[in-house]
Amino acid sequence: IGVYDFNGNRIGTIDSDVFNQGKISDVEIHPSTGNIYVSLDFSATTSGQIIGFSLDGTQVQAINIPTDLPGAFLTPFGFDIAPDGNFWVTQPNLNAILRYDPLGSFLGTIDVSGGNAVLDVTVEPGGQWTISRDPSALLNVRSDGKFWAAEPANNRSVLIDPDNGFQIVAQRAGN
Repeated sequence: IGVYDFNGNRIGTIDSDVFNQGKISDVEIHPSTGNIYVSLDFSATTSGQIIGFSLDGTQVQAINIPTDLPGAFLTPFGFDIAPDGNFWVTQPNLNAILRYDPLGSFLGTIDVSGGNAVLDVTVEPGGQWTISRDPSALLNVRSDGKFWAAEPANNRSVLIDPDNGFQIVAQRAGN
């Protein structure tokens, strides 16, 4: 995982043997500690995890996704870390969001039925939250109200400003 400053300069890399054991679904930055959190799908039969790393690459936390929820994926899909430090994790098969406290204890689920499967969630400082049901767009809200939508299929990220209606696209070099 590449770590970049606000000017786009690479300032570090987080590499762990655990990345070779599964697939990364989402990456988030903890709002108060600055630690990097990754959702990792190990296999169809093993519980996924959200794993936290300090900026020097040291693993600081692992949250297991419960395997006893009927119909639940073992895989953490999109997730966000709320301003209060709670983790919100989407579960598409349940059409629900699983919530964990900052230490990783399971708090419960929020039902978000009523459409396609929920794939990502973002929680804003005022407590408002937004979900994405679009597999081509994963979300991340900034403190100024603008938000990033990652478009993995297009290998790019789009910065959207809801007040001014413009988009800034960051596309990986070579694409």
